[in-house]
Amino acid sequence: MNPIDPVEFGRVLARLDEQDKTIDEMRQDIKSLLAMANRGKGALFILMSVSSVIGAVMGALGHHFFGK
Repeated sequence: MNPIDPVEFGRVLARLDEQDKTIDEMRQDIKSLLAMANRGKGALFILMSVSSVIGAVMGALGHHFFGK
């Protein structure tokens, strides 16, 4: 069995630390993207609700004025 080289082991540990930092940054970016997606989903819901109400009011007014 080969003995463990302390210098190479230190390099591996340093790379792992760098990867941990990178993963933490990616986690923060993903959380930001999720928050933006949720805001967009809420905005879409509001726009659809408002357009539905406006369509219903216009339909009722059209039926009142132009309906038989």
